[in-house]
Amino acid sequence: MNLVRTAMLVSVVATVAVLCASVFIFPPDTTRRGPAIDADRHQDNSSPAPYSELFAIDPGNRSYRDVSNRKKVDCRAIKEGPRVAVIFIFGQSNAGNYGDKNALYAPARGVYNFDFFDGACYEARDPLLGTDTDQSNVATRLGDLLVQRKLFDRVIIIPIAYGGSAVAHWAPGGILSPRLNEALRQVRTSGLAVTLAIWQQGETDAHPPSPDPVGYKRDFRAMVGMLRRNGMDAPIAVAQSTVCQSKPIETIRQAQRELVDSNSRILAGADTDSIGMDGRFDGCHFSEAGLNRAAELWFEVISHWKSNSLR
Repeated sequence: MNLVRTAMLVSVVATVAVLCASVFIFPPDTTRRGPAIDADRHQDNSSPAPYSELFAIDPGNRSYRDVSNRKKVDCRAIKEGPRVAVIFIFGQSNAGNYGDKNALYAPARGVYNFDFFDGACYEARDPLLGTDTDQSNVATRLGDLLVQRKLFDRVIIIPIAYGGSAVAHWAPGGILSPRLNEALRQVRTSGLAVTLAIWQQGETDAHPPSPDPVGYKRDFRAMVGMLRRNGMDAPIAVAQSTVCQSKPIETIRQAQRELVDSNSRILAGADTDSIGMDGRFDGCHFSEAGLNRAAELWFEVISHWKSNSLR
């Protein structure tokens, strides 16, 4: 009888585990889920997508899309010129609006936010349109540095990161591949040409019981193939990004380094794992000091890349 009861208990536990796993599309231990965007805010877009299409590109319904207090600008008027940078930013929470909520930032001038949900450009400020939740973002500070230090005259940021996502979610067939494809379609439709893509991701893949560096590289390369087929030929800078309430996870860091390939236009990005716990308000996401440091690290990467590309 004890054996029967034990078998039944094991069966129940296994069933519950499967059900729990199915609920969390994105691992809950690597990022805080952003608040759901209410139905009224959906109406702020001039051409909202049908619900089924919206779910495909925003599966958790948590991307920031409130344009009611944003200043819209003509993308055509700001995209022209040799000193305009169009920066595509994707990955997980530390590329999204997950920075300190008390450190919201607005660039001084010349930094714009392309919202892939409506295909329009706006003056950039935190929280950025297009990525998830509603706090601060490193990209607003980065854009400001690029303009204020005269590396570019204008910067257009295209943020589509999604907190808690694994690289496999972005690869062909992954749950976020429709999001990536739609963003690229909107970029093409708008006539923008991406100057540089920033891939800030790795915490989710670094923290399962057995990180899989081979799978990480395979899925990343498959994703890059999809980007290239969709017409994005820009260099992609890969961050060293694994810290989330942990020390740096070397197996995934090494995989990220091994992805760097000049022939494929894959660059070494910022080592944001160098930002310690004093720059992370919850041990994972950036505090104001961490946001400032991350922006400086990415500025150094972009400055170095630009100087080399002009040789």
